[in-house]
Amino acid sequence: MPNTQQTNATGTFKQKSEIVFVRWARSIVHAKDSVNYEVVTALVGNGAEITLLAKDAKGKVILKEKGQVYGGKYFGKTSLPESAQSPISLTAELPKHQSKKNALPLTVLPAITVSSLKWDRTQVRRKEKVTLSGCIIGYKSTNATLTVYRFSEMGAHIPVARIPVALSEGKFQAGWEFTFKASTALLATNKELKKHGESYSKPSYFFCVSEPPSPVKSNLMEFIDEIKIRIVNPIKDVKYEIITADDKENAVAPDGRQVMILKDVAPGRGEFKMTLPDTKK
Repeated sequence: MPNTQQTNATGTFKQKSEIVFVRWARSIVHAKDSVNYEVVTALVGNGAEITLLAKDAKGKVILKEKGQVYGGKYFGKTSLPESAQSPISLTAELPKHQSKKNALPLTVLPAITVSSLKWDRTQVRRKEKVTLSGCIIGYKSTNATLTVYRFSEMGAHIPVARIPVALSEGKFQAGWEFTFKASTALLATNKELKKHGESYSKPSYFFCVSEPPSPVKSNLMEFIDEIKIRIVNPIKDVKYEIITADDKENAVAPDGRQVMILKDVAPGRGEFKMTLPDTKK
C-alpha cells in the first residue's frame, strides 16, 4: 500500500531498505566470455554488505562474492566457464536488511572458438593485396568483423582498418590492400634507437576478430619498402652505397637510365654515400 497524507498536516511514514533490481548487462552471452551485472538499492547506506550468488542450470556455482554498496549501487563482472549450462541465475541479498532479489535468467550459448588466423605472407609492399583467413566456430551469425592493428612492442597496438567478412561453415577469407599511411621519415632509425638500448624493427601488422570479440591474434606481417635514386650528371667509376634504417649497408649501381633501385628494404630514413674514383692512380 502506498503511503498517503492529507495536505496541511504533519505525519510520518516508514519505507524499508530494499534491492530495487538486479540485472545482467546482457541477456545472451557465450561461454568463456565475461559479463557485467548491476544491483540497484533504495535507502541503503554506504558500506552496506551485499552478497551475490550465481548458479547455472545444473546448480554449479558460477559466482559467489561479498561486497559493499555505495551510492545505492553495486557493480561487478564475472567470466563464464566453458562448461556453464544455460540459463544462469543471479541472486543479490542485503543480509542486514533482509532483502533479496533475482535477476532475469542469463542465456548462455556455446563458446566461440577462433583459430587459424593468418596472413597469406610474412612481408608486404605498398599497395599489395593480401589475404586474411581463419576459422570462427560456434558463432551463430554469418558475418564477422576483423580489425587490423599495427603492432607495438609496448602493447599500444594501433587499429588501422576494419574489415567485414562473410562466414562459410565457420571459415572466412578476405582481401585487403595494404597502405602505409604514415610517413616513413617519422620512424626511428637503428642508430637513434641504440642510444636508448633498443633496436630497429620493421613496422609489423596483425589482425584479430573484433566481432565476435576474441583475444586470438594472427601472425605478424612486416612492411618492406624500396628506395629509388636518380643520378644526375653521373661520374664514371663512382661507387654508391645506401645505409638503410636498420643499419644495413647496400652497394648499388645505376641502371641504363641512371636510376638506382633498392627493393625490399627496411622502411625509414637512411644514408646515401658515394666514393669518387682515385684520380691519382
